Amino acid sequence: MNASVGALALRNAEEQARAVGRAMLAGDLRWVVRSTYAPVVELNGGAERMEKTMADGAAQMRKDGVTFDAVTVAAPTWSHLSGPRWYAIVPETVTLRTPKSRLVQESYLLAVSDDAGATWQFIDGAGLNERNLKVVLPDAPAALKLPAKKPTRQVPLGR
Repeated sequence: MNASVGALALRNAEEQARAVGRAMLAGDLRWVVRSTYAPVVELNGGAERMEKTMADGAAQMRKDGVTFDAVTVAAPTWSHLSGPRWYAIVPETVTLRTPKSRLVQESYLLAVSDDAGATWQFIDGAGLNERNLKVVLPDAPAALKLPAKKPTRQVPLGR
């Protein structure tokens, strides 16, 4: 594959991950579910059930005074082409606002594309580990090493 095609594919992954972040901030859970890797959606009981579970979680967060403050993504830090399938690690930082502070979680999205990087589906890295990776992506390449989990940082409001 030539370098410009690969660069375009990874730029698509980053842009589409940003769109998922915007959807999370806007509460557009249908968009988030549509952008989630299909086997993950199925493991969560299908699209309707996953969307309801997410909506219930968001409602409980709001009840507790917690809201999404920001979702940022960066350019992919790793990519791999395996047959027709692309994989990429897209760094993501999610900031939640609580009544007393902000919680900042640096994580990642595992991006998967089956159409040469034109469209991507995502798996939230926050809940991903080597064991459940094999469940949702049994054919994941051996070169795929999940990034280490980082602790959530608490930042006082006003900073």
